Amino acid sequence: MNRVLAVALCALMIAAPSFAQQTTIPSTASPTTSYQINGGALQLIQATLSAQDSGTCTTARACIVLTLGPTDSTADITANGTFTGTAQIEATLGNGQWTSLACPTFSQGSAVNSFTAAGGWQCDVSGKTQIRLRISSYTSGSAVVALASGPARSASFNLSNQPISIVGPTDTPCYVKGGTGTLNDTTNHANCKASAAIFKGGRALNTSTTIACLKLYNLATDPTLSSATGFVESIPIPPASAAGGAGGWIDVLSNFSYSTGLAYGVTGMTGVTCSGTENSAPPAGVFVTLSYD
Repeated sequence: MNRVLAVALCALMIAAPSFAQQTTIPSTASPTTSYQINGGALQLIQATLSAQDSGTCTTARACIVLTLGPTDSTADITANGTFTGTAQIEATLGNGQWTSLACPTFSQGSAVNSFTAAGGWQCDVSGKTQIRLRISSYTSGSAVVALASGPARSASFNLSNQPISIVGPTDTPCYVKGGTGTLNDTTNHANCKASAAIFKGGRALNTSTTIACLKLYNLATDPTLSSATGFVESIPIPPASAAGGAGGWIDVLSNFSYSTGLAYGVTGMTGVTCSGTENSAPPAGVFVTLSYD
């Protein structure tokens, strides 16, 4: 699993002890919110787009542009919200010419250079100086989009004055509901690995305004959410602060052994707790990717 976006976000805030580094992704009413971490080595930019532009990117709320660092090799794109339109993925070599950039989905699907619905994409930006999203056709709604970039994962980063070495692109992703987001029912559970596993963290984006809960299990089978068998822990997934935004967390530091297997469930929460037998339906539109070896 690529962790460029994860590292960029986790440096922003230290949160609950269940994950060593987490953050809440802000929902913003301003056109663009950007962050630069570790002197610009890791970058995140977020915007709400609701207009179209023919290619000059002079139209307000029509483009989001991220300037890449000299060692950046990967960029992640995340799009949420309800909108009718087409977004182009483009990059430049620094010569003033923008060209289409084909990027596969997080689940390693077919590479595309444009999209018309929410999703996530991972781009090779080696040799590029900037990457952008441009709404080339717009009808209605708002697209909440984020771009993040950083060096290869073999690099060592200093976050909060603590050196963190991120080693080797060997993790295996496990996508909740195939990467398409939760449904508002009790079917949001599955087994990721049916044998001993190392849980390496993950990312969660909640596009609803209702808190959700990720439950992790040490099981070789699909869990029964109403049973505490194999239950290990619950992790709240913060909601968006307003419609059209997204809340969430990123974890790049977990390295936990699951001796039997790794399974998950996404549920709602009862009050402020999420017990081992919590079985309520989560809100729709929660996107979770787990990483394991």
